[in-house]
Amino acid sequence: MNFRPRAVRRILFAMFIAAAVLVLDGSPVQALPTTARLAQLHHRQWTIEHGAPADVWALDQGPDGYLWLGTGAGLYRFDGSEFERIEPEGGDRFPSIDITALYAAPSGDIWLGYSPGGISRLRHGVLENFEVDNSAATWMVLRIVEDQKGTVWAATDRGLMRFDGSAWEIVGEAWSYTGQSATWVDVAQDGSLWVADGEGIVYLEPGATQFKALPVRAGRAVFAEGPDGTLWVLDSYHGLFAISVDSRELLHEQRGETPAKRFDPNYMMVDKDGAVWGSDLTRGGIFRIANPSDVQGAGPDAFLSAVETFTLADGLSSNISVPLLEDGEGQVWAGTNLGLDSLSRQFFVTEPRVPATSRYGYSALFSPHGDYILDSTTLYRLSPDRDITTVAAMPPQLTNGMTDSKGTVWVGTRQGLWRYSSGPAFTQVDLPEGAENLRVGPLAEDREGNIWVIIRRLACFAWWADAGTGSRYRLKCWTPFQTACSLTRAARYGLASGTGVC
Repeated sequence: MNFRPRAVRRILFAMFIAAAVLVLDGSPVQALPTTARLAQLHHRQWTIEHGAPADVWALDQGPDGYLWLGTGAGLYRFDGSEFERIEPEGGDRFPSIDITALYAAPSGDIWLGYSPGGISRLRHGVLENFEVDNSAATWMVLRIVEDQKGTVWAATDRGLMRFDGSAWEIVGEAWSYTGQSATWVDVAQDGSLWVADGEGIVYLEPGATQFKALPVRAGRAVFAEGPDGTLWVLDSYHGLFAISVDSRELLHEQRGETPAKRFDPNYMMVDKDGAVWGSDLTRGGIFRIANPSDVQGAGPDAFLSAVETFTLADGLSSNISVPLLEDGEGQVWAGTNLGLDSLSRQFFVTEPRVPATSRYGYSALFSPHGDYILDSTTLYRLSPDRDITTVAAMPPQLTNGMTDSKGTVWVGTRQGLWRYSSGPAFTQVDLPEGAENLRVGPLAEDREGNIWVIIRRLACFAWWADAGTGSRYRLKCWTPFQTACSLTRAARYGLASGTGVC
C-alpha cells in the first residue's frame, strides 16, 4: 500500500468546541505552519510496543511514498500503519544490521551505509555490497546523497567518498579535499556539492573536480538549503549562520566561538516554509527555529533563545533522536532510539494561553480592525500571526459580543451593555430606564453605523454616539411578550430580528 500522509488546506478562523478554544489552522503551502507551536501540531508516535524498530538512525522517503528506515536492527519499510523488515531477495547479505545512513534514490535504488563501515545498494530486491579501500573499510558512514549528474557521495567519520558508477573511491588531495572527516554532505539546488570537513565548509562547483573552501570555521556542522537559496549551517560553537549559495559567501560575520558546547547538532533540515529543524545530542529531542533570519549570526545564546524544542516531556518517543525528514505532504518525521514520531498540521489546535473552561462560554470576534477572543473573564487580541495577548478584564456573565466598523468591541451581559476601544478596561453603556439590569441579547450594526441592541423581554433599541450630546437611544421595535433570538442586517431594510424586520 502506498504511503500518502494526509494533507489539509488551511484557513484563518477560530472555533470553540467542548469548552476549549481551538484555532483552525491553515496555509497555502504544504509545510507545517510556523505560526503553530510544536505542541499544537498533531503528534503521533510508533514505539517498539507498536511494532516499530528501535534505534532509527536514518530516514528517507522513496518515490513510491514508502518511508525507509535504517535502524540498529536492519532495514525497514513503513506504509503509514505497519513496519516491514526488509531482507534481500537475492545477491549479497547485509554486511551489518546497524544502518546509519540511507538514501532512497528517484530510480528506486536504496543506498545503505553502516556503522562499522561499508556501503550497499538494494536494487529491485537484490543487494550489492561494494568494496572500498582497506583504509576506508571501517569508516562509519554518516550520510549519503546524489548530485544532479547521478554521482553518489558519502560522508563518513574519516573522510569523503564518491561512487564512480562501479566502485567507491576516497576523495582526497587529488580533489583538493584535505579534511580529516566529512561530518555532513548535501547537494544545493544549483547542483553544487557542500561538505562539512570537521573544520570548515568546502564546496564543489557542478562538473568541477577541485573543492574550494569558504573562509569560515565550523566544528561539527550540519546544514541544509532553504527555499530561497540560503544555506543554513548549525555548528556547535557558533550557533546558526547563513551562506549564500549563489555568491558562495558568508552572509554575515561569524561571532566568536563559545568556550564550551551549548548544544551538539546531530541532524538538520529546512522545511518548505524555510523553518530550520534539528536534533540535539546535548539537550535531547528535536527543535525548530521558525524564523532563522531573526537569529542568523547572532551567536549561540541568541540561537538557543529562539529554539523551540520538542522532547520526551512533550510526548516524543525518546530524547535520543537523530534523523529528521519532511515528506512529500509536508509532514515531519523524527527517528529515535525507541521508535518513530511524526508531526503534522491539524484542522484545530488548542490554544493553551486561553483557559480550557469558561462558565459563560466563548466568543470569537473578527473585523478588519482586529480579531478578538472572549471568555468569561478576559478579552484577548489575536494578532495576524496568531499571537494572543490579554487586553482587558471582561464584564461578568457574558451573553453576546461584536465588533463594529470602527473596531470597537461591544459586549452584552446578563446585566447590561459594555464597550471597549482602548485602554485597560471596558466602559459600561447607559441603557434606557428599565433596561439597566436586564439581559442583553443579540447585537448588530446597521449601514449608518448605529448599534442595535435587543434587550430580552423588553425591546430593541438603536444606540449611537454624538460628539456633542453623548449617547442617544431610539426605541425601534417593541416586543412585549416575545423574545428576539437573533439580529442581523438585512439587504434592503434596516435590521431583521427573530420577530420581524425593524
